[in-house]
This record gives sequence, structure tokens and C-alpha cells, in this order.
Amino acid sequence: MVKESYILAAKLNPWIKRVAWGSDAESLICSTEFVVLNPIERGYKAFLYEMANQNSFVNYCTTVSTGTSHSQRRVNPEVMKMYQLPFDKDVCLAFSKVVEPIIKKQIDNIQDIKALQSQRDELLPLLMNSQVSVKQLNSDLSHD
Repeated sequence: MVKESYILAAKLNPWIKRVAWGSDAESLICSTEFVVLNPIERGYKAFLYEMANQNSFVNYCTTVSTGTSHSQRRVNPEVMKMYQLPFDKDVCLAFSKVVEPIIKKQIDNIQDIKALQSQRDELLPLLMNSQVSVKQLNSDLSHD
């Protein structure tokens, strides 16, 4: 089960950047193709998320990945944990305090975009086939 504090980083084909911000808003589970990064302190989450999204981390994971074919290379989680970066607790907490609201807003925006795309995909065929008109849609919306 995915917990709110988790960051998920893909270990399969690490050059394809796949990092997820954990949320306990839904009952989510993650594949074994992800490494669960669980910060020691909740205040480090945004720092850890941004670190996992950095090209230097992706390049490191790509370099240390192993496998028999290019399309099936994986990073050993223990090797992934050996990635080194400068760390200062106060800087990390200050960074996370500023960046976390931005990350959450990005996630909210992505969810809003998906909802709007779904509405577009539902309404566009009706508009194209003249089953509904913009005037009719405006009228229906003004009554809500």
C-alpha cells in the first residue's frame, strides 16, 4: 500500500523518468518495479522527490542499471540508495517548505487537466455529430 509519505521511483528503464508523489487519498498499491523512498522525516519529502527527478540521479541510475536487454534494464534498490548528494537538514527543510506547495499544485493541475480532457472527449463527438450545441451547453451550464 502506498503511504502519503512515500516517493516512488521506477527501477525499470531508469532513463525514462518516472517518479510519483505518494498519496493516501485513495487505496493505492505500487508495482514491484518501483522503489519506495520513504523520507526519515516528513519534511524531507519534497527534497527527496526533487532529488529523484534530477538528471544527475536519473543518469546515475541509468549507469548502474543491469539487464540482458536495453528494454529491460533495472536498478538494484540497494545500489540506488548509494547515490550521494550534499545534505544539510536546515536547507532541506527550508527547500521542502517552499517547494511542497508547488508540487501539490502541479498534481492538482494534472488532475484538473485529466478531468477537462475527459469532458472534452465526451462532448466533442456530440458537438461534431450535432447531437448537442454550444448554445445548448451554455444554457445547461447557466442553470447549474
